[in-house]
Formats: sequence, structure tokens, C-alpha cells
Amino acid sequence: MATGANQVTRRMPDNEKKKIADLIKHKYPDFGPTLAMEKLAELDKIERSRSAIRSIMINEKIWKPDQNKKETHREWRPRKASKGELVQYDGSYEHWFEDRGKEICLLASIDDADSEVWLNSMSTKASSHIQLLAELYRAFRQAQCDLCR
Repeated sequence: MATGANQVTRRMPDNEKKKIADLIKHKYPDFGPTLAMEKLAELDKIERSRSAIRSIMINEKIWKPDQNKKETHREWRPRKASKGELVQYDGSYEHWFEDRGKEICLLASIDDADSEVWLNSMSTKASSHIQLLAELYRAFRQAQCDLCR
């Protein structure tokens, strides 16, 4: 590329590109362009822009830019095969009867296999009440299994 007397070329010499690429490959192979740029300046005394380092890393196949990076949604797990295998419990304190009573806890249990919901209301969400609801659920399931035999 011909340049006039007062023009300065901004193109990085090929031997410098190769030197930078070799340093990155050997010393900073798992770094992204920004960190590689910082370490080249700090440890190797090579001051180049982030975009220049990025271009070298892309051209030398050291780093691959994220193309249209999208947040991946979590995968839905399959439901459990059998009733009672996974039962989730939750409780919610509210004035369920508006102003006609005190705040109570509505306990819900949801069976993962078929989304069957059991509800119970308690004055507190104590672990003993959750255990009671779980025992009622197990007893009901056992009665259903006994009827099937």
C-alpha cells in the first residue's frame, strides 16, 4: 500500500500479528479479547486495541464470537411416572375469608405425576400440619391401591 510523505499507515504488520497470535495461543488460550488485551499490555508490554486483538483472535481461530447469543430456557423435566413419587407442598398465609376471620394458612400439595391438588387450611404452617397433610395423602393413596387389587 503506497503512502504519501505525511500519511501514516494504521495496518498492523503481519509479523506483529503473528507474534500476538502466538503469545495468545501459548499464554492465554482460554482468554477472551478483553482479558487477552489487558494481559498482553500488563505482562508482555504490547499495547493494542481490544478490536485489534479480537480481529487477530478471530482470524487465527483462537476465539469465536457469539452469534446471536440467546438465553436458553431451562429444559422441562419429564413428569414422574407414579403417583406419590414426588409431591410438592406449599402454604400461603392470607385472610381467605376476608374480614370474617383470622389469617389462616392454605396448604396445598400437588402430585407431580398427574397434577392432582390437595388443599387444607390450618391456623399455622407448622411442620406438623404439613406432616398431617402428607399422611392423609399417603393414606388416601394406599386406600386407592387397596381398591385396585
